Parts: sequence; C-alpha cells; structure tokens
Amino acid sequence: MINIAIAIGFAIASLLSPGKRLLALLVDGPVLQSLPPYQGHLLLAFASYLVPAVFAFLLLRLSHAEKWLRPRPAIHAVLGLANVLLILYVSLRTFASTIQGGGASFAVMQLAPLVIFPAWALLTAGLLWLSARSFKLRHEPNAAPPQQLSTVETIGVIISLGVPAAAIAWSLFLSNDAPFRLAREAEEVFRQRCATAGEKFYEHPQNVQSIYFDRNGGSYFENITNGIYSGHGGGIIGESFVNSGLLLYFEKPNDRQRQDGSTAKYRRHAPKDWKGESVDELASEFGVFQKSLVTDEERKLGLSGTEVTIKNLRSDQVVASVVFFTSNRHRTICGHSGSSRFAVSDFVRKALNLKKQVSGALSQTPADQTPNPTVQGTLRDKAAQRP
Repeated sequence: MINIAIAIGFAIASLLSPGKRLLALLVDGPVLQSLPPYQGHLLLAFASYLVPAVFAFLLLRLSHAEKWLRPRPAIHAVLGLANVLLILYVSLRTFASTIQGGGASFAVMQLAPLVIFPAWALLTAGLLWLSARSFKLRHEPNAAPPQQLSTVETIGVIISLGVPAAAIAWSLFLSNDAPFRLAREAEEVFRQRCATAGEKFYEHPQNVQSIYFDRNGGSYFENITNGIYSGHGGGIIGESFVNSGLLLYFEKPNDRQRQDGSTAKYRRHAPKDWKGESVDELASEFGVFQKSLVTDEERKLGLSGTEVTIKNLRSDQVVASVVFFTSNRHRTICGHSGSSRFAVSDFVRKALNLKKQVSGALSQTPADQTPNPTVQGTLRDKAAQRP
C-alpha cells in the first residue's frame, strides 16, 4: 500500500500542485526566495510530495482499500520503478542545489527529460493498469481480510510528517538564520532607517556638460506600488549619458591602469569612446558620489542603503542628494520620490537638469571634445573626495 500511496502522491503533485499553492498562501515570495536553495527544494518536496503521499496512505488504509484494489506484482514493479526514478531526481536536484556555481544544478536539469518523462510514463501506466484491473474484478471477493491501521503504521505516519515539519519549523522560525525571524527584524530596522531617507535639492544647475562619477553605475527599481517593487537591477550611467547626448564627456576613476600601464587616477570618456583617455586632473563641473549606509549586520538581514550626493566641484557645494533603503526580503523601497520607478541615473538627470546637447557638439572628434583645463577649471584630488 505504501508503494501505491507514493505513486498517488506524485500524481497529485503533478496534476494539482497543492504544495506550491499552500506555500504561496503561507509564505511570502521574498521570504521563500531568501532561503538557501537546498532548503527551498526540501520545503517544496515536503509540501508537494511527502504530505500528499502520507495523506493518500492514510486514506487508503482507513477506507480499507485492500477490499477493492486489485494490485498484482507487475503493477507494484511498474509503480515502484516510477517512484524510484522520481525520488532519485528530486534527491539529485536538492543535492545539486548545495553546490555553488550552478553547474551541478544545470547538469541535473539537462538530465531531467531522461528521467522525468520515463518516470511519468511508468506512473501513468501503472495507475491506469491498477484502476482498470480493480474495476474489472470489483465483483469478485477478495480473500485478504480488512486490517486496521497498526501501531507501527501510525508511528511511521507521525514520524514521516512530524520530523520534517519540526525541521522546517526550526529552519523557518526558530534558528538564528530563520527567514521569518530575520524578516521581522529586517522590517523593524528598515522602518527605522527609512526615517532618514528622502531626496533633497539645494540648487538647480543648467547647461551641465560634464560629470565625474566615483562609481560609474547605479541601481534601479521598477513597478513600485505602495513602496513595493517587482523588478530591480543595475547598469552603467556615464556611457549612457554621453552616448545619448546628455553630456559632452564624463570622468571616473581609472580602472585600466593594468591594461594600459597608465598611472593616471582618472579616465575621461567622450561619446562612443569606451576606452577613454587617462588624465591626472579632473575637469568635470559636477561630481556624483555614492556610499553605502548599512552595516554588515543589516546587510545580513537583506537590507541595503545608499546615499547619492551630487556636488559642484568648483565650489565644493552639495547640489542635491538622495538617501534610499531597500529590503530584498520584502521587496520594499523608501526614499524615492513616489513614482513607479526609481533609478540613480534618473535622479542624477533630474537633479542636474540634463538635456540633450547641441547635435553639432557630438560630431566632433574625441580630441576636440576633451575640455581645456584652463577654460573648464582644473580640480585637485581633494575635489573628488567623497562627501
């Protein structure tokens, strides 16, 4: 009966997915995603396969299925082989998720068609065979007397459900790294940190032609509704600004010292010039500086926080700033202007009133576009200090 119950459990999981539906109702998506991959696979296996199989076993035993089921050794062999293949696949996928890099998981997924399709074919054939034979012999008396649920079977059911349930409760709620405990703590810390978040504008520059970025990149968050985002990522800023005509050039720290042997601290990029020119002094009018605002402990809670400060490098005055925090456990964000999208690049564009430069300027050669320090005003290293 155990063999048949396991097969029915796999069939229920395939057709109805009760485990996935139950987890979706009980566990928030971001919290579930914060679990280590192997814990997520174990939780899904417990809810999707083990629980339906145990309940199928209880239903069969309590309804005295031995009265009306007519299995034969060949049917048990077909269902047993299907169960072994499916259990082997679930076990391999769970084990592969413990190996970093994703290569093992990819290899298991590549082998899935060679295991899953034959297993489901055997499972379907075995259950249909069992159903047809039982229906055909339904009027014939069964020599096997009905049996009550034994003490051993009862203990087995309790262990099969209780031990995994206790392990899941410990992993999700009680351990030091329990995602639900960390999620509650992260929510409280996030609320406190958001009290300092927001955008500030002190000046409104016009005709900005050049910017220095201490980090040539920034994050973005999309489809924000009531402070909850559904998409996020990151991208470069400087190249997109100059190539779209918003700037004549931008500067950043020199990240090609090993490639070209340059000792210069900065690189200056004109449109369509991805390599850039190494320079010793900054000539940009404004600087964009980013720094992290969260501690290591807050980072472990899934929080991140960034301060973006825009300075006038001539006067060393702050033009605008924004402080924003996010929680990847809840997919929440605070500190943005309230629109459905927030991006560091959008904030820089808005704060500096960036508009497309005269098209003729973009047709110049990179050498012509490199500013004359005498005209633009050279800046010493201290001008590029973080605020």
